[in-house]
Parts: sequence; structure tokens; C-alpha cells
Amino acid sequence: MKGMVFTGDEGVRYQHIDDPTVQDSKGAIVKVSHCSICGSDTQFYHGINNASEDTHFCIGHEAIGEIVEVGSDVKSARPGDKVMLSGLTSEPCGKCANCWAGRPFYCHKQVLGIYGTGLAMPGTQAEAVHVPNADKNATLIPDGVSNEQALLLTDTLPTAFFGCDNADIRPGSRAAIVGLGPIGLMAVELAFVFGATEVFAIDPVAYRRDKAAAMGAISLHPEEALEAIAESTDGEMVHSVIDAAGRSSSIELAANIAANRGVISCVGISHEPTVSFPQILSVVKSLTFRSALTYVPMTWPRLIPLLQHDTISPQNVFSHRLPLSEGERAYQLFCEREDSALKIILDTAS
Repeated sequence: MKGMVFTGDEGVRYQHIDDPTVQDSKGAIVKVSHCSICGSDTQFYHGINNASEDTHFCIGHEAIGEIVEVGSDVKSARPGDKVMLSGLTSEPCGKCANCWAGRPFYCHKQVLGIYGTGLAMPGTQAEAVHVPNADKNATLIPDGVSNEQALLLTDTLPTAFFGCDNADIRPGSRAAIVGLGPIGLMAVELAFVFGATEVFAIDPVAYRRDKAAAMGAISLHPEEALEAIAESTDGEMVHSVIDAAGRSSSIELAANIAANRGVISCVGISHEPTVSFPQILSVVKSLTFRSALTYVPMTWPRLIPLLQHDTISPQNVFSHRLPLSEGERAYQLFCEREDSALKIILDTAS
């Protein structure tokens, strides 16, 4: 079969790769119908590999598809099932205090995995992928959820939701989102759902700001954000800030626009070797910083009804749809911000 492969210094290439096989009795093979590019995948396009020492492996961690084969101990997943795959897989012990309390993500004995970060767990930007612990990690696409929405449920939409939830957005409050990539734009929409009556959306790219403005946000360039927010809020600033960029500059801006005793929720992941932290400003303003990996399935019970009742339309972040065979072009569009690219679907059937 073929897929998108990290090739080291040469970046990302569409190449032949080995067909996946069921690796143990709990695994399954999923024929991928649609996959997508996440911002964290762009390190591979630029020839960077912070996640693994391996080279020449399939990348990607967002996919939906159909189960075509299962291991002997798989009980609920069946061939023919249309499923979505959480980008972060887990196998908690089921016996510890966190598991019993319904917090399996915090099980200290669990085995975590991320698709597309090395040879041990090849990625989903391929014609097929092996799914470990399939009963837990291959989930039926819910009724009333489109393929595009299901694809977003595998990582980016839960990350945006988690970012808003961690920011303690209160009904009637102000919120700000720094970085308007796909996750940041979805956070803008969700901030209103969480009850924010005023949302500031900050990004240097004009077409991203325009997209946020169309959702009702006050869109600002980073260079004007601090002064504009101070004037708009009479110096009170913003209680809840979501940093969807994860850079030194975005974290510093988030701290500057945050109100005293404000909350900054960091969901962006930077490719910078080191990221600076505004410690003195944070202490003076008594800021709370929160960041963590998103346990994707934990967000689904609250997100899926929002999709089924058309409360949110996150699929609007998709700007391009290309066949997997044009994956190299898709990465170029995404990483170089060509043709107002935002989120890109790769279709394996084309």
C-alpha cells in the first residue's frame, strides 16, 4: 500500500509502505477512508523529528475508516464497522483509583501511544492502519455525525474543547484565543458555546482573522492586541486565554493580555527547541497556566451532542480536499499557507 512517509532530511513523501498486520489478539486493521493533516505533523514536512529517533515511517494521527480484520480477542469491534480513531491511544489498567474514578487517562500503569511518531506505531495517513486494543481505540462513528466531523473528533476538535474547558470560560466573561489555525478557530466557536460574550481572536495571518471575525470574534493582529484589548476592556483584560500556538511569543502575549488571576490554557505545540516562560509577569498577576495532552475520548460525551444538534459547525475549518496521492502537495499548501489553506482532508479512495 501507499502512505505519507517521514524520510528524514527530505521531509514528507508519498511512498510505498508495508501493509499493516494484526499485531496481537486485541488489534484490528482499519481501511482508512479519510485522514487529515494536523499542525503537529508539520515538523516532519520541515525534516524535524522530535518525537522519535526512527526515520522512514508513516505519519499522521487523524483518521476514520472501516474495520476489515480483527484479532481473536476483539469483542465489540467488527469487520464492516465505520469507525473513528482517537489520535492518542491508551490501554489503562482498569483497577487503579483513577480508573475506578472514571479518569483512565491518568492511570499511571497505562500504555499510551500516538500514531505516526515512529516505527513502533505507524501513522494513519495511509490506505490502512493497525489499531491496538481495538475495542477501546476504534469507536463507531455516531449517528448524526458526518465524516468530516468524525475526522475532527479524532484530535483537533477535542483539543480545542479541552483548551476552552481548561481556560475556565464563564458565562458572560471575556475570552481570547492566540493562534488561529484549525484548533484556534474551533476554540473561537467553542468559547461562545462555553458562554463567553466577547472573544478576541489573535493571529498575524489576515485570512485566519477574517474567518474568526465571521464567527463573531474581535480579530486582532498580535502587534495591536495588547493595546486594543486594554482599551476595549478599560484595562481589565481577559480572564480566559487559550494559547493555540505554543510559541514563546504567543505565551508572552497570552500573559500580557490576561487579567489579574486569569487562566491561560496552552494547547499549542511549538517546534522551537526551547520555549521561554514569563515567570515574573505570571507571579505579579497571579496567573494560572494549564497544559496537558488531550485524552480525546473523554471529550466525546460533551462534544458529540453539540454536533448532532448543529450547535457547532467545526467542519467549516476544512479548506481543501485532496486525494492521498497528492499528500505532498497538501503538506505544501498547509505548511506554506498557500491558497488560504486551513485544514486539509486526504481522501484515500480518490
